Amino acid sequence: MSHRPRAIIGGLILQRGDTSDASINGWQTLKAGLLFGDHHRAALSAADIQSASQELSSENPWVKRFQTAMDDDLNTSGALAVLFELAKGLQREGNRLVHEGQTQASLELLWQQWQTLLHLARLLGLEVEADSDTDGATGELDEGAISDLIQQRQTARQQRDFITADDIRDQLTAAGVAVVDQPDRAVR
Repeated sequence: MSHRPRAIIGGLILQRGDTSDASINGWQTLKAGLLFGDHHRAALSAADIQSASQELSSENPWVKRFQTAMDDDLNTSGALAVLFELAKGLQREGNRLVHEGQTQASLELLWQQWQTLLHLARLLGLEVEADSDTDGATGELDEGAISDLIQQRQTARQQRDFITADDIRDQLTAAGVAVVDQPDRAVR
């Protein structure tokens, strides 16, 4: 079996024979975490935490775990696990913010976790930029465009064109729109 890369997505190399979508899903999770502050800038600005110190302490538990992994014979998989934990937590809180209008953790803590994730990811060469095809900081689409995309996605799903439906879902997600499919085929 060859160890030549099959594809490079967001700087992560997917090996030939990787038939699962785990690598792609992992990158999407990490990307969502890295873009947390860009997608939720309005909420973070309202909490007036942008002026908080960006200095990362070596006492930060996430930094400690990352450093321990990297000091263990350059255990990058352990270091990546720290990044994925941070990203999953930010993604979960971002979903709460979108659907419930509030988060379980304080916005200050989420901002610190986002800054930690950005810093640690940069150490591994992982960076993303906010999507440039949206309207800047908020990434919002107007209601008409959202409705059109949701209708196109519903049509694609009814025609069992799941690739197109997933692409449209990704477009909506990138614009900060969460799509929730209901059991009765309704979408909210």
